[in-house]
Amino acid sequence: MTEQPIMTEQPKAKLKSRRSFVLVSFIFILCAIWGFENYYVPDENNARISARPVPARPFIAPQWLNLPPMHRQPVEVVLEKGDTLMEMLGGRGIDASTADKALDALRLVYDPRRLQEGQTIRLLFEYPAGATQSARQFAGLDLIPAPTERVIVRRLNNDQFEAVIANRPLTDRPFLTDIEITSSLYEAARASGMAPKLVLRLIQLFSFTVDFQREIRQGDRLEVLYTRRFDPNGAIADEGEILFAALTNKGERKAYWQYKTNEQTTVLYYDIQGKSMTRLLMKTPLDGARLSSRFGIRKHPILGYTSLHRGVDFAARRGTPIYAAGDGIITALGREGDWGRRIRIEHGQNYKTLYAHLRNFASGLKVGDRVTQGQIIGHVGSSGLATGPHLHYEITHNNKSVNPLALNLPAQNILATSHMAHFAEHRQTLNKLAAELAAGL
Repeated sequence: MTEQPIMTEQPKAKLKSRRSFVLVSFIFILCAIWGFENYYVPDENNARISARPVPARPFIAPQWLNLPPMHRQPVEVVLEKGDTLMEMLGGRGIDASTADKALDALRLVYDPRRLQEGQTIRLLFEYPAGATQSARQFAGLDLIPAPTERVIVRRLNNDQFEAVIANRPLTDRPFLTDIEITSSLYEAARASGMAPKLVLRLIQLFSFTVDFQREIRQGDRLEVLYTRRFDPNGAIADEGEILFAALTNKGERKAYWQYKTNEQTTVLYYDIQGKSMTRLLMKTPLDGARLSSRFGIRKHPILGYTSLHRGVDFAARRGTPIYAAGDGIITALGREGDWGRRIRIEHGQNYKTLYAHLRNFASGLKVGDRVTQGQIIGHVGSSGLATGPHLHYEITHNNKSVNPLALNLPAQNILATSHMAHFAEHRQTLNKLAAELAAGL
């Protein structure tokens, strides 16, 4: 019987050392992988995007960083009718030489002649730390001529001034109006919180399909999804736009969604079938008017005889803007007998319009000019044979008079079939947003 050799202590030690080496190597590899992933591989972006915008930092031009720290006293002034910036600065104790330097700098970036009555201007006065207010001096001014712009004029160390235009980042926020009409559409929309500018835009949109004098009734319903624009401080900087509008009138709901295809240069409003809200002509080419005389046989209010009234009369405040009812070419502009100051426009498809008894014409208009739908062409007056300020509005088709309020023209734009699927998705997005606002989310 052969004896098995007995293992010596030396091979056992070698085996134990080999196992320790493998274990240490494995741990080192794991540490190397962990270090590579944490220090060299970029993190996956799992951050949740906040719905609240990050506040914009105050604008500071690089060349202003070297100015010494000062106590600042802002003073807000409002430009009144007939005021000039030079007079306003002088009235606040700023000497003519300093005011001239500031205005010279301003003119390099902004024409002060564009400033309008009611413009708020902030004057800045400064004095050094440790000094009293008696040592203060005029340090510049700033103003907001447009919602997205701030003009800043700053005094430099050499007592010269420099001006810059800084962008104002604005944030759009959605709002929803859903209200019953108890008097007029204008009053209902204003009572719900909509700004006058957006309400007038709303009336213009529906003026293609709705006769506000006859068709709006108590109990009708108005729904509007719109936006407002806020500055970094949370203050309203500008009115936004109408995203969706619906009017339930005599039990029929007319709903339109804002939409723009890649081929279009402007946004339009379409119904669920893809037909635009706009028509060739507007039924009512002015805002806030009252129908004072209808189309048809009537007794003339001044001359007394009975004849065919070939248009409609809208009583309105003197100076109320009058819009071109549709795209076209001005064929007559000036005075014409009993019409007083009048404009005639020729449109497509053999339609023509007349606007009479105007107070004045829009600046620069002349015969042969092209006008676009909704463009201001003049203002309400009482020129010619008129008992008071109003607009006489006529439409002819193939040289025959047509009742403007009974006009039923087809949609001016219809979405192509290729756009309908995307339009449906867009509608769903706006409808969801409106539902969330209605639920208070």
